[in-house]
Amino acid sequence: MKVTILTLGSRGDVQPYIALAREMIKIGHEVVICTGATFQHFIEENKVSFHPAATDLMAIMESEEGRDILNGKKFSPFKIMKFSKEKLLHPTEEVWMILSGFPRSRSNHLSS
Repeated sequence: MKVTILTLGSRGDVQPYIALAREMIKIGHEVVICTGATFQHFIEENKVSFHPAATDLMAIMESEEGRDILNGKKFSPFKIMKFSKEKLLHPTEEVWMILSGFPRSRSNHLSS
């Protein structure tokens, strides 16, 4: 069986899926983890295939604007909604793009 695991978040969100993927590979499944490029090396060094998600949540949260939001400097609901719309894809759109073979892009061309 071919399995794609989509996860966005921190290392704590990615690492359990690496363990799951390794066990699935041992019993003959083909597994790809789709997440932010921040985790590519970590995933591949664990002998699991990697596919970059259009959204790299860790890179966003480590950006100046992301840190401002996390630290409460931009705690306006409207600013947070605007930031989210500009920087994040809805997960169902991400899955649809992966399964349909769309070219990968960091832009959110589906919401234009």
